[in-house]
Amino acid sequence: MKNVISVAYHLSVSGGASGTVSIYSVPGARKLKLKSIRVSFPAGTYSELKIALMRGIEKIFPVEGEVRGDNEVVEAEVDEELSSGSTLRIAYENTNATQTRECEILITGVLDE
Repeated sequence: MKNVISVAYHLSVSGGASGTVSIYSVPGARKLKLKSIRVSFPAGTYSELKIALMRGIEKIFPVEGEVRGDNEVVEAEVDEELSSGSTLRIAYENTNATQTRECEILITGVLDE
């Protein structure tokens, strides 16, 4: 049985903060095949918020650097697989020391048995 899933996450990062946040854990005896990622940065972000998609501690998107933007949407096809018990995470860093920066993240994939 296959199920298309979407994981939506609103990321809000305080000034100068960095870290990771878990946004989805693959259920037992299942696999998640990632298909796409969409990141929407609002106007006024000034490319100061940097993010990357992680499989546990391994960066899977982008291959090099981070995703950032200002008043734009970054979309990409992704071809990665997460096994049972794996965690999908977002690594983030706000390079502005005082202002909160945010973005909207939408990840789609197929959950297989």
